[in-house]
Amino acid sequence: RQYGRVFLKFHDPVTYTELKELAGEEEDLTSFIGNHIVKKINEIIIVAPFAATSTALILCDQKGFTKTEALVNMKKMVQFLKYVNAPISDVLHNEENFPEVMHHVIESFNRDHAIVPVDDKIEKSKKFNDDTELYIHEEDRARINIYKNNIIHYLLPIAFISISILHEAPAITKGGVVNAFNYLKNIFSKEFIFSELMNDSERVQSVAFDYLAKNNTISLNADNQTITIINRSDLVLYSHLIQEFIESYFAAFSAMNTVRKRERKELVHDIRLIGSKIYQMNEIKMIESLSLPNYNNALDKCAELGVIKEVKQEKKSTIEIINVQKILEFKNEIKKFLSAL
Repeated sequence: RQYGRVFLKFHDPVTYTELKELAGEEEDLTSFIGNHIVKKINEIIIVAPFAATSTALILCDQKGFTKTEALVNMKKMVQFLKYVNAPISDVLHNEENFPEVMHHVIESFNRDHAIVPVDDKIEKSKKFNDDTELYIHEEDRARINIYKNNIIHYLLPIAFISISILHEAPAITKGGVVNAFNYLKNIFSKEFIFSELMNDSERVQSVAFDYLAKNNTISLNADNQTITIINRSDLVLYSHLIQEFIESYFAAFSAMNTVRKRERKELVHDIRLIGSKIYQMNEIKMIESLSLPNYNNALDKCAELGVIKEVKQEKKSTIEIINVQKILEFKNEIKKFLSAL
């Protein structure tokens, strides 16, 4: 039985001494080496057909979608990946291959009952076509989402800029979008190891704005400082790439806003309860946002920013909320990003 392909790339070996010299004296060496290695891995990860297709599928309407609709998402994601010269599989260079790839991936997930037709009768007959309405089982979204997050570093520029544009609407200026973009970069610095492109503020803005303008998603007005949205649905689609992280942090800030001092383990439990509650109330949409790693990263970021204080003891860790007002500000700002979708 064939289980697919594995792509391997080898680079010249690097010594500990060389890494130490790169880090310099100021930076924590352990963190530097970890970030350096992950960044280098991210630069050469090949976007395989399964990852590109899974990304397109996870971005589809949770209530139901067709293979045809998923293909539209796939074409848009791959088009941007090509635009930023991300290394993609040979199969993805030709759009004529996309229907066959999509069929293969959906069939694979269908065998596991992760993706099934909305109509039970069609599921039993196993006869579904391009226009058969499908959906992803809630409990399987996280598994499919992993494939998306394996290549998300290539898609962060368009995701961050898109949701920043929506955040600033209706009076959209480049300056406002840049401020929103930088806010997201700062707040999610524990979630992502950003590429060289993402860390080059002027270049990433130029790439994203030019791409969106060329594809008639936005128009840059004559003053080159204000922006008009032409195709809102595309901006929302790109924003969905990072929606789970925004929802996770909204749950975390909501929980932190109600306590003053708590053991970390108990606080994470509180966040989880609030996350589940607001998911059931439809305040957040993605079940994959109910993520313990994301909750813990949100706490670590707040500690880094000095708005909470963590005291670690032998068997437990206690968190004290130092700046309640700042937590409330974080919550309100994150909610504004969610409301824009």
